[in-house]
Amino acid sequence: MFSLAFLLFACSGADTKSSSASSKKTTQECPTCPECPKGSDASLSAAEQELLSNSIEDLRAGIRGFDQQSIGVCRGSGKNCETFLGKEALDLPEGTYILYAKLTAPKIKKGKGWKVDYKKECTITKKTKNGESVTNNTYSKEYDGIVFSKKGFRLAPLATIKSPGKYGQQECQWKLTFHNVNGTEEISGKWSVPAAKTP
Repeated sequence: MFSLAFLLFACSGADTKSSSASSKKTTQECPTCPECPKGSDASLSAAEQELLSNSIEDLRAGIRGFDQQSIGVCRGSGKNCETFLGKEALDLPEGTYILYAKLTAPKIKKGKGWKVDYKKECTITKKTKNGESVTNNTYSKEYDGIVFSKKGFRLAPLATIKSPGKYGQQECQWKLTFHNVNGTEEISGKWSVPAAKTP
């Protein structure tokens, strides 16, 4: 009888110790929860919002014309816009013209600068003894260094235009694509010049 009671007590004590040890082991292996890093809140304070509001509006506006007469065809040569004629200038009278762009960009610089794509497609029609000869001409260029300037950033001349057309009647379409932070924006137009009279 004594031996049976002793065995039961011994087994009971062993289980208790084992259970207690197991409980302590489990508690020690539980990893410590990391603390949240300070300042992780993405929201802005009122003071921060006030300081950044103009910059955010500027970024959203993206690349744009410096003023109302800064993207289009001009009478002039070189980089000078003597008389602004608009985005569309058809049947240009005799003279020299340029396709002109004077831009403003966000003050916050993106990499090397903001990107603008230029594309021009022209059709030249020349009258011949056998009818008409039609030639298509396409040109494109990428500008990736557009930055903010108080005086405006000039892309001029994008094209030089002479009227009348030495090689025939010229009809051209042009397009500028602005790559802004929230997508692209396009501005387009066209010009035409008559063919030079044959002697």
